Amino acid sequence: MDDTKYFSRAWALLTRDKGWVKPLLVMTAATMVPIAGFLGNSGYVLEWARLTAWGVDSAPKQRNVNIGACIASGWRAFLVALGWGLCLSVATSLINLIIGQLPDVLSVILGLMFSLVTMVLYAVYGVFMNIAQIRTAIYESAGAGYRIDRIFEMIKRDTKGFAMLFLIGLACSVVLGIIAFVAIMMILAFLVPFVVMGSASSGGDAAISMIMATIVPLLVMSVIVGLGITFLCIGIEMLLKTATALWMRQFDVPSWGKSSDPLPDQPTVRESNQLPAPVPVQTPEPAAAEQPEPEPEPEPVPVPAPEPAPEPEPVADGQIETPAPAEPEPRVKDVDDLYADLYDVIQRNNRTGDGTDGSDEQ
Repeated sequence: MDDTKYFSRAWALLTRDKGWVKPLLVMTAATMVPIAGFLGNSGYVLEWARLTAWGVDSAPKQRNVNIGACIASGWRAFLVALGWGLCLSVATSLINLIIGQLPDVLSVILGLMFSLVTMVLYAVYGVFMNIAQIRTAIYESAGAGYRIDRIFEMIKRDTKGFAMLFLIGLACSVVLGIIAFVAIMMILAFLVPFVVMGSASSGGDAAISMIMATIVPLLVMSVIVGLGITFLCIGIEMLLKTATALWMRQFDVPSWGKSSDPLPDQPTVRESNQLPAPVPVQTPEPAAAEQPEPEPEPEPVPVPAPEPAPEPEPVADGQIETPAPAEPEPRVKDVDDLYADLYDVIQRNNRTGDGTDGSDEQ
């Protein structure tokens, strides 16, 4: 991404989430709250810019906004703007006073030239002030916005980027001025016919009544136009401060030390914003696989010769060797045999009990 496209990148962050118009509408309504509304709006914008400078790509917060922290941040930014604004006003007033003491012709020429210089100076002052206020939000200290040495160090490192921010702010101011001029012309175009009609009437009472009849719609139109211009001013302020935070991001804000410490060392601002070119990696050629050495063949193990079987004993002539008859294994009686033996014993006992000896009488 081109590092000088600060405005388009800020616009992409602003419109990143759905309902991105809601914070702008709430801030526009908050401008009607004296003091607190102004400080809260300023702090809300700076808190978002602070996160952007830290490297967080996020849209403006829509829920759970810490209003107290926003007012505190806006108060610190107001102190910085007040101090630098007084310095600039005193300097320009002194120069105008000196020019006024010159002869008439020279005074007019130098006065016109200094008026143009003052316009450019105030445009540069706007970018300078955005940097100073974002520094106060980062360090949460108004003193960080008065470190002109650190601010000029950033400008020195990236003068081209600072000039780009200046051109963006100048273009936004011109566009906003044109819109405001057109809005005022619309209000006057609405008012002029009633004034002409009132002045053309014969009686003064009719003119007064005609002018009074235009007051209510004129006030309504003025409020609508004023709120619309305020809405645009808030949106432009958010874009400009976020664009400035994107410019400050390249100076490695998370590595900053104290507000008086110099910026972290880096080779060049342009190179630090871009990804380094990939270094070609040379793949080494695979080495030839080593052939394994043949293992030595094992020596043959001597196998012992089998023992000779014993020879059978000789048999006498005429005799035939007959194997001895195998003894019969004793028969195990089963349950039926045991019952049969038991039945025989019972029968013998019955006969003996009858007085017989077990023999049949002849």
